Amino acid sequence: MKQIKSSTFIAAEDFLKKRDFDNVISELQRITKEDLNPTELAHYCLIFSEASLNLGDYNILDILTKAIDYYKFSSDNNGFAKAKLLQGWLFICLGKNSEAREILIEAYASYKRMDNFEGCSHVLNRLAFVQFLDGAVDEAIHNIERCIEINDKLEHMEKVYALKRNLASILFMCGHLHKSLKLHCDISENLASLRTNHKYQYYLTFAMATALQGDIKKALQLISKTTEFPDDYKREKAQYYEYLGWIYNLDEQYQKAVETLKTGIELSMKIAPQSALISQSKRLLADAYVGLGKFDLAETAAREALVVAEKINERVEIAGCYRVFALLDRKKGNKQGCREWLKKACDIYTMIKSRYELAVTRYLAAKSGIYDDGERSAMLYLAREYFQ
Repeated sequence: MKQIKSSTFIAAEDFLKKRDFDNVISELQRITKEDLNPTELAHYCLIFSEASLNLGDYNILDILTKAIDYYKFSSDNNGFAKAKLLQGWLFICLGKNSEAREILIEAYASYKRMDNFEGCSHVLNRLAFVQFLDGAVDEAIHNIERCIEINDKLEHMEKVYALKRNLASILFMCGHLHKSLKLHCDISENLASLRTNHKYQYYLTFAMATALQGDIKKALQLISKTTEFPDDYKREKAQYYEYLGWIYNLDEQYQKAVETLKTGIELSMKIAPQSALISQSKRLLADAYVGLGKFDLAETAAREALVVAEKINERVEIAGCYRVFALLDRKKGNKQGCREWLKKACDIYTMIKSRYELAVTRYLAAKSGIYDDGERSAMLYLAREYFQ
């Protein structure tokens, strides 16, 4: 029995390194938890939690807490730091950003005491994501740059390039499209050294940054490169449908956008029904329905997106839903409602420094016909300033 447990743990850890998370869970299911001693159970909980998080299963707080409770009073400081890192990651996924930040700082302090710089890098990467969600963009960028510096010193060059891709993604989401595209071009010289999932994400964000700059043809060429990768990367595949639908929206191919986004939503519901994949895709679906003039369907999609976005505190999508509601109120002739929704959306985009979305919203507001000439001119000026 002991030999079976040992070989199963080894196999699960090997699958974890290969990022084959389904097989991690399959291996662990061969183990009877009641047969494990406290140390083995804590280790089991840690591996199970990491694999589950990567698969989009966030119903793991109880099992992760068992690991934390064990490591808190053990001499295994590395196990405790890893457990707190995973707990912080879980809380990010659940939209509990303030709690996540405190937990991640605790994990960082634990890794720092052990001079575990690789662990510090993992924490800073997650912390940067929380800071980005909270609108602290400069802090997020600073922490990603610290991660890059750490891994450069450790000569973990694959991680350096992967982190640069993360930085390019943050820059793209904030609307710094030129900087993001430049970084993507720099990474392209070392693309072969990236893991497949990072290559996948590279082409997705490169395609979107290109599309937002207006080159739809090149964006479609870039995103088509992801079809060369296996379908095993379910989360990336769902994101592919989301981004392809987004590109179709930008190109005003709304029916194609609807079909593509629905495929992505169906896949995302199987992976993580309460995740950003759902809120983003359903909000984009609402945009597509607005483009088609199907306003009832647009309202339904936007309200469904908002429920998820509010649950995980994804403010960029909350603002996106508000923008849809503004367009719907304009269609209904409710000028006051339209103004209120647009103001709420602009306030959020300003706070989180989402420059592209803010410029789009100001442009739509200026073209809505509900503002006087002075307000309209100011909005157009600010939007034009960004796009130039």
